[in-house]
Amino acid sequence: MGRVDRVKLVMQIVVFFNVLFIIGLFFFEKNPDVKIILSKIGVLNVLSLIVLLLWNKWIWKWKPINKLLIDMPILEGCWNGEIKNVMEGNNIQNCVINIEQTYFNIKIRVEVERANSYTIVGDLLKVGDEWKLIWTWEGLNKENNFYGTTIVNVKENILEGFYFTNFEFNINTNECQCTCKCTSGSFKAIKVS
Repeated sequence: MGRVDRVKLVMQIVVFFNVLFIIGLFFFEKNPDVKIILSKIGVLNVLSLIVLLLWNKWIWKWKPINKLLIDMPILEGCWNGEIKNVMEGNNIQNCVINIEQTYFNIKIRVEVERANSYTIVGDLLKVGDEWKLIWTWEGLNKENNFYGTTIVNVKENILEGFYFTNFEFNINTNECQCTCKCTSGSFKAIKVS
């Protein structure tokens, strides 16, 4: 279930209850007055919008509701992680990941010693029985900007997967002296709060 599917689900629920309300108005009103019915529908639309905003920010995170309706992982918070860069001999960099999450949106910020990254677009998708967090980001360091994509499996309070970037760096060894424009590696993080 991706973002589009989540929007469709919520909109279907809102439309369903609005239609039920309108049918109820016509069924239970003895002398339906169009002006009164339209004003009640206006109030219903405002209430629907308020509930939708509350749902997006908080309601879906309540454990009983989340388990019953969507069973989507709540990733919001601070994570400690490791990033291994294959092109640098599996050099390990420690990182801090901050995730802001609503029902419809997710933002990931990764801070490492030599660069920070900010989400361009991200989504939490259910693929088969597994949840995957996928995001494309812009990295900023002292020399330049670069872009990348990270794909991780979500298991309890662990994120684990891979990343790919267009970061440019020089390799100087006895066997090779070249400039690489693409890097990749592994990514693992554990939730701390």
